[in-house]
Amino acid sequence: MKSVREVKESIDFIDNAIVKEVGQMAELVDAVVEEVVSAAQKWVDFEVDRCVEKNLDRIRAMGADGVGALRSEIRSFRDSVGRQMRSRLEEKSVWAHHDARASPCEAIFRSLVAPAVSGLLPILIKHHVANHDHWECVDGEEWRPIPNKIPGLTAGEATAKYADLDRQVALRRKALEDRHKELLDAQARELWKNG
Repeated sequence: MKSVREVKESIDFIDNAIVKEVGQMAELVDAVVEEVVSAAQKWVDFEVDRCVEKNLDRIRAMGADGVGALRSEIRSFRDSVGRQMRSRLEEKSVWAHHDARASPCEAIFRSLVAPAVSGLLPILIKHHVANHDHWECVDGEEWRPIPNKIPGLTAGEATAKYADLDRQVALRRKALEDRHKELLDAQARELWKNG
């Protein structure tokens, strides 16, 4: 059985490790964003190519003017994805290191990728080339891409390191909870012995 002092030292050690690792995660944010922006833009390309391939008759019927209009709208949309995601970065709360419950990839997807690329579906619908099998309806009104349908979302060294640090911080937070309970028990034992 550890003494109150020993448990407090253990809590301080874990607290310091969490602060250090959360700081490392914060330093990785910019690199992760660049990786995720690239993955999101690749997904837009992938989804457009997939929908076009499934709707070649419609593409042929659109003619050169219709295809040109669709390509222009998609190009403009694709360019806006990076800007949207980077502007969301200013909200530091979207990052996993500020949310002990979310995995980094879930947090990145939920707060950056999904909102940024969700505008693609209305464009595809407008031009009658949409295919909903990679999309899900959220709250009965908004369509978002399904997370596991975005290839390369976790690609990149910075994202992998961020995810590793996030897992480590989650383990340390659990250990910290355990140490706090252990501290209460140690304090009760000391009270019993000295009381």
